[in-house]
Amino acid sequence: MFSRKQLIIYLAESIGRALLVAVLAVMLIGFLRARIAHIGNSINEQRVTSLILEKKTESVIQLRRDLARIGDAQTKILNALLPLEDILVFQDAVNSSASQFSLQPGFGFGNFSDTAADFSLSLSGGFPTLLRYLKSFEAMPYFMDMSSVQLSFSGASWEENMRIGINGRVYTRGAVPVEASVPEGQ
Repeated sequence: MFSRKQLIIYLAESIGRALLVAVLAVMLIGFLRARIAHIGNSINEQRVTSLILEKKTESVIQLRRDLARIGDAQTKILNALLPLEDILVFQDAVNSSASQFSLQPGFGFGNFSDTAADFSLSLSGGFPTLLRYLKSFEAMPYFMDMSSVQLSFSGASWEENMRIGINGRVYTRGAVPVEASVPEGQ
């Protein structure tokens, strides 16, 4: 059949082909391994980027909420600080609140500064009514503090004939200078 020389040539060709296939297979496996590693790294980078983007999106949403709250708070603060020239708005609010409880307040302003006005308030009535009024007074949307509160009663029952006196201060934005209130060129 085969001579020894033909057998050696045949075996050498077969072994050569097998080695060539093995080398090509190793090279293909190495290439595919590198490609898979690159794809894996790319996927990990995309995940990290996605998580960072998600956190930034959450941060932006939270910032928008905070800015909305700050904007509302800033408006409330500005509204709580009346311009000094509009201080009578505070007196009107005190009187209006008292009339809701059928009370006649004695109200007056004392000393004025650029940032505050002292006031005094006196009321007479039944304890439950005065207590409800004080709760509404406390809830007024103005920055104020009370330096003194005096309670007294006359007659047999403090629940029916009580008098309350409050001295305090309402804070203002200050007076607007005349130059600032007149537009330029007029």
